[in-house]
Amino acid sequence: MRTVQEITQTPLLQLNKPKLLTHGMKIYNAPYEGGAFTFKLNGITTPFAPSVFNGTGEETRQSVVFSIPEEVYKLLSSFEDGFKAQLSASECPKVEEMWHSSLKPAEKYAATFRAKINLSGDKACTFFTTEQEPTKAPGNWRGLEVNAVIRIGGVYTQARGVGMLCEVTHLQYEQSQEQSNPFA
Repeated sequence: MRTVQEITQTPLLQLNKPKLLTHGMKIYNAPYEGGAFTFKLNGITTPFAPSVFNGTGEETRQSVVFSIPEEVYKLLSSFEDGFKAQLSASECPKVEEMWHSSLKPAEKYAATFRAKINLSGDKACTFFTTEQEPTKAPGNWRGLEVNAVIRIGGVYTQARGVGMLCEVTHLQYEQSQEQSNPFA
């Protein structure tokens, strides 16, 4: 599998016709070579643990944020721009105003990229050590350097917003990075 840094030209990911879900939500899949567009992000960090806005911490599907280099930010921005252009032409004329970006540009801190991660269940993210051994999710995510496999599935639209569907399918980290509790 190629890393995002090896993608020199952004492939145009064509959105399919929408799949209608409940409450007016639509999902536009973006198939790529028989599946979803998948790539690796190597040597990125998680500034904090995955979470859900107003959540309890017990949710199985959460958002995770990665600090990313500027070149990765630009590449992922080009995917978002391509999707917005496809939607604005026909399906969602107010896409620019409604777009919820998965990206935040570098300002005071490094640029960031937000994706969903399933921590348990049928579609749970698979975790590995740097020695390629299966492991569990990290206990301490703050500042953790990771390699992540990201799947771009397409775009969602709903009454309050539009955005790119990004999911972490695999995550690799060095277990020795996790800090032990000094009070244990």
